[in-house]
Amino acid sequence: MIGITILLRVLHLGAAILLVGRCTFPLLVARAASRLGVQGHKSAVRPFDHLLYRWRVWSVLGFVGAGVLGLWGQVAVVTNSPLWPPPLVTLGHFLTDTQYGRVWLLRLLLAVLLGTVLVLHRWSQHGRQG
Repeated sequence: MIGITILLRVLHLGAAILLVGRCTFPLLVARAASRLGVQGHKSAVRPFDHLLYRWRVWSVLGFVGAGVLGLWGQVAVVTNSPLWPPPLVTLGHFLTDTQYGRVWLLRLLLAVLLGTVLVLHRWSQHGRQG
């Protein structure tokens, strides 16, 4: 059980680091490099932006997925119940009555907000192009 928990936390942390890196790279490096490059060649930047967008989306999904699996494992440890079937009865109390649960809800909310911003930004870009 400890090995699974460690693996899930490593996946969760890795997805979070990848997500932050993929969001900061376009802001700090790619925008400056595109300004220094040849002006007027937006078509060369589009495939790169699309690749970064896909990485961000998969990072958000990995972050949320690893977080849900980590929550499942933590609830099983705290309630001293087996992993299967999942202890859904105590999940509400776990999320609202423990510090781990409240922090987990906050991280999930931030991940959902980030995913929403990514999708809305992508839709606005398609609206301007079409």
